[in-house]
Amino acid sequence: MVHQKKQVLSTAFSAALVVSMLATGGSTVAAKENGSEAGTLAVTAEQHQKASVVINGATQNFPQSAVVINGVIMVPMRAIFERLGATLSFNAATQTVTAVKGSTTIKIVVGSNVATVNGTKVTMFAKVQSINNSTMVPLRFVSEALGATVSWTPSTLTATITSAASGSGGAVVIPIETVLSGSPSTTAPVSSNISKNGITVQYGKHDYESTSQSQYKAVMDKITAAVKEYSSIRYDDGGRFEQQYKDFLAGQRWTGSTSDRSNQNMGLKMAEDALGELVANGVSESAILKAYQTSMIAYNLLDGTVDPGTTVVRSAYQALFEKMADCDGISNVFSAVFDANGYNTAIVADGLDAKPYVQIGGVWYMVSSGTFVKSPLPTTTSASAALYLYTSPTF
Repeated sequence: MVHQKKQVLSTAFSAALVVSMLATGGSTVAAKENGSEAGTLAVTAEQHQKASVVINGATQNFPQSAVVINGVIMVPMRAIFERLGATLSFNAATQTVTAVKGSTTIKIVVGSNVATVNGTKVTMFAKVQSINNSTMVPLRFVSEALGATVSWTPSTLTATITSAASGSGGAVVIPIETVLSGSPSTTAPVSSNISKNGITVQYGKHDYESTSQSQYKAVMDKITAAVKEYSSIRYDDGGRFEQQYKDFLAGQRWTGSTSDRSNQNMGLKMAEDALGELVANGVSESAILKAYQTSMIAYNLLDGTVDPGTTVVRSAYQALFEKMADCDGISNVFSAVFDANGYNTAIVADGLDAKPYVQIGGVWYMVSSGTFVKSPLPTTTSASAALYLYTSPTF
């Protein structure tokens, strides 16, 4: 079977797998102390889910609470940094926040997703933005930049931060140039970034079944380059049913009659089949669009792949460079693409087939033929189970 782009464009719809990511989190500086934050993204906190933050065992109460925005956990910078022992200053003219703890100096510019740690550029999973005059940043970056560890409990929307040993102030820094090239960082915590195959990886323990470091790097180079263009992708590739996707998200629905073959009715039915469960679970339009775009990146990368009918084509490398893939290889490509765009992913198998799963707003969805189906994630890794984790979640 050949995986052809035309076969999937009309049915490929992604989900706003906006991870309750560990890769999120943030910090904020009250701009009103140093002047207005002109040009920042003004967001109303009430538009998003509130999240709890626990630091060193103590639940925090901030004037501006942490919030989940499109699945990214954003936290007030001043409050988090100061709890972790840093001192902050804010330059209103340049919209730059500077945090210092021990030998670590961090600079963050409001409206940007690139920070510097001791002069090294570091990418964040979301742009710094303003909520109620508080500067909000992704949680994981803030915490790890100060040498802390972070865990996320999606069922309670709780981020737990444990600071590093007193006085260490050690920051774990992965330069943005390293992340974009796919090569491992020598400063990354090796013990937590080595896959079962001995590959140094960027996301969880996911190596996408690469058999060498060079294969992994080639996969991440190709995927990172493709993900950079995700925002240019349109519903239905800008084709026949693009407007119907937008109409569906705006509240229009198909008539319920399959005999109505009008463009409007068919397009609305197609959009409902693909995006209906996301809409029903309250995923925002912007999050749905991002996930759709991310999904289409994976579909496009898989264009032209062939299933040779064997069980030895499991890796993303074989799918992307040798153009051979079975369900395992396809799932690995989807996992890699969504990982690279900031999502939490896993692969679930049943002994005969494997499917990529993505987490959107704390809910897991199975991705199959462009359709996102709400599906609970199994907890067992035993291959004798009816459904089991083929690869564990990213975080």
